[in-house]
Amino acid sequence: MRAFRYFERFQGDDARAWLLTIVRHSFYDSLPVGQPLQPLDEDDEPMADWSYNPERLAERAELRDAVNTALQTLPPAYREAIVLREMADCSYREIAHISGTPIGTVMSRLARGRELLLRALTAQEN
Repeated sequence: MRAFRYFERFQGDDARAWLLTIVRHSFYDSLPVGQPLQPLDEDDEPMADWSYNPERLAERAELRDAVNTALQTLPPAYREAIVLREMADCSYREIAHISGTPIGTVMSRLARGRELLLRALTAQEN
């Protein structure tokens, strides 16, 4: 609804980044102050690429849970950069526009976030 309400303010040629910025702001506006974010329940997600092999489905669910748990340990700025880059497939420029930060900061957050994510995943295995 916000996109429609503020459509006349859209400037530029990157509608995707503009819409993701609106989604980002809406998300952060909806968060209760002082409460940690909870992982999403994605049990209803279609998994066509994993076929109907129960073993592969279980592995996928286990991996998804591990990544979600590890992502929750990251500071929000790192988590946001990783999700936008790796899950939403945004470019560095798009992430910079969405988050309102310079591209160098995006690159730094991605590098540091990936390092922290790897540590968190490794710690889960031990």
